[in-house]
Parts: sequence; structure tokens; C-alpha cells
Amino acid sequence: LLQAGSVRLTRLMEDKFDGHAMVKTKAGRRALYYELDVWCEWLARHEATGNTLRGMIRVYNVAQDTQFCPGGDTGTSYMYATSREGGPTIDASSAWVQEVMDETGELFEVLSGRVGVLLQELTLK
Repeated sequence: LLQAGSVRLTRLMEDKFDGHAMVKTKAGRRALYYELDVWCEWLARHEATGNTLRGMIRVYNVAQDTQFCPGGDTGTSYMYATSREGGPTIDASSAWVQEVMDETGELFEVLSGRVGVLLQELTLK
């Protein structure tokens, strides 16, 4: 991941989490319909300086007819958005900040994997 540090998920933002699920039975067959919108906080730490950068990642468009597919379209794939906290000590133009923001896309894969485990458990019930 980062050349000069690390970036990791730190907390599920339960106050922003939104999810709906419904089971329908038709002709003796059960179908699960769901939609999830998941928010997490992330933290990046520069190894040499100890500087930190915080932000959020949102994974949305998670539904029974979408899947994890980086670069896919909104009709078939999960989507994500990342943001970072600003502040007077953060130089948004620094190479490290840019590298962190580029790498937060990797968190999309990590978080989508965790969402996938949740969905597997949900479909087994």
C-alpha cells in the first residue's frame, strides 16, 4: 500500500449506516431483497513523521442485483466515495496526502469484502 506509512479502517459509523432487507416467497421459493449504505472512518499514518490523516469512506449501491466490481457502472456494481478531514496543519498538495487519497480506493476492496461476509450470513438465515 503506502510507501511511507499505512491506511486502515478504524470504525463503522453506525449513525450513518443504512440498510433494508426483505424476504419474499413466491411459488415456494424464497428471495432476499436488500440495500445497504455503509460508512466507515479511516486513518492514515506517516511512518517517518508520525503525521496522521483521517477521513471517511462510503460504500453504497449494495443490493441484491449489484456486486463488487471496481470500475463497474451504477446499474451492476457497488460504488464508493472517500473524503478526508482538513485542518490548518494538513497540506492538501503534499505528495503524501495525495498518495493517501489514492490508496483509500484500496479500502473499497477491504470494506466490500466485509460487506460480502455480512451478505453471506444474511442469505444463510
